[in-house]
Amino acid sequence: MNSLLPPASAAHHMLALDWNEPDQFLSSLQNHLAQTEPPDLVIAWIHDDELAIRSAASFPATNPTCRFFHVIGSATLDPSSTAASFRQRLSRSNIAYRQVILGYIVENGAARWLTDEEISCGVLDA
Repeated sequence: MNSLLPPASAAHHMLALDWNEPDQFLSSLQNHLAQTEPPDLVIAWIHDDELAIRSAASFPATNPTCRFFHVIGSATLDPSSTAASFRQRLSRSNIAYRQVILGYIVENGAARWLTDEEISCGVLDA
């Protein structure tokens, strides 16, 4: 995904962490945050809504405002309940929560899920 990013004056920190190990994931994230500047934009493509909330909660409350884009699948039963849970549990003014709800493509009369590359390009274009 890093190769898809346009050249910019801002620092990009790409983290590839295993969300199947939530405690290790959060520990690695917190270690990274301690060594870098606070993020102003996070794209969280995490399949576990609870872990996405815990990830955002790991940002210090004193950080500047961070735009937190949570990428979720269109198979999620009720994306609005995920958003409501996020806002209720993390009601800090320095986290601006947004959802990116993935879709699908119809090809040759059949629907298919988006590929990882299509998702990455779509998120970056947005």
